[in-house]
Amino acid sequence: MNEIGLWVAPLSFLPAICLLILSTANRYARIKTVIYEYTDKEEFCDAKYLKREFKRARLMKNSLFCLYLAVAVIAFGTMLALITEQLGFRNIILNTDIFIAVTLILITAILMIYETSLSLKIMQNYLKKKLDI
Repeated sequence: MNEIGLWVAPLSFLPAICLLILSTANRYARIKTVIYEYTDKEEFCDAKYLKREFKRARLMKNSLFCLYLAVAVIAFGTMLALITEQLGFRNIILNTDIFIAVTLILITAILMIYETSLSLKIMQNYLKKKLDI
């Protein structure tokens, strides 16, 4: 990778990571609202449903943690590369920075895939109960 590409690559991930943070945070907030609304009802609460929603919330929290960590790794790696530029370690640090950030984004994608499948199961069970299928 050329000199400019080495500096631009980590920074090009930031807008995508920020959009993932925004969408994940919105989904997390929605899950919290669903849990609070469901538990506030006087009628019978389905424990199985609440456990699945809580599991979804935990997956979202872990996804957000990985995304925040990816931003921190990019920022820290870039700062460290600037500091160590005179020592000749800059390329190694920036390449490591990119590798760690992409790994964290991949972990987030896996968590979100799992959360999406769990969400579908919750909807299927809800429809089965409502429609007596």
